[in-house]
Amino acid sequence: MMWAAMGVMTGALTLWGSQFIPRGPVPEFAFAWLIHWTLMLTTAVALPQRLPRSAGYLTFRVGRAEIGRYQTVGVLSFNRVLDLTRWNLSIKKARGFTGKRGGLDRLAEATWRSELGHGWCLLMALLIAAPLWFSLAGVASWLLALAVPLHIYPIMLQRVLRWRVQQLER
Repeated sequence: MMWAAMGVMTGALTLWGSQFIPRGPVPEFAFAWLIHWTLMLTTAVALPQRLPRSAGYLTFRVGRAEIGRYQTVGVLSFNRVLDLTRWNLSIKKARGFTGKRGGLDRLAEATWRSELGHGWCLLMALLIAAPLWFSLAGVASWLLALAVPLHIYPIMLQRVLRWRVQQLER
C-alpha cells in the first residue's frame, strides 16, 4: 500500500511540476533526470532492509540462459563503465560486502533489493511517461530513454551478480 501511495504522489507531483518547465531539450532532459533520481531516492528510503524471498514477480534464482541474454545485450560492458566511473566501488562499500563466503547471502539479498527497487522505478517511470506523452512528449521521451541505463541495465546487472553468487554457493 505504501508503494502505491508513493507512486501516486510521485506521479501527481510530476504531472503538476511538468507544467512549469520551459520547453526545449535541456530542461526536459533535466526534469526527466530529476524524476528518475527522485524515484530512486524514494526507493532507497522506503524499501525494507530485509526482504522475504517471495517479494513480487522477480524471482530470486537466476538461470544460465537468462545470463546469456543479458551478455548479448552488453550488460558486462555496462558494468565496465560503472567500474570506470567508480560507481561499483561506492555500491560495494555501501553494501558492506567483505568478499568472504559468509557474506554471500547478504550480497545476494542486496542485489535482489536493488533489483526490486529499480523495477519499481522503471514501472513508475513508464506510468508517469504515459500521460505526459500527450502534453510533453519531450519529457516522456527522456523518461523512457533514461529508463534504459538507470533501471533496465541495473536490473540485468543485479541478476548477473546474483547468478555468480549462486554459483559460489553450490
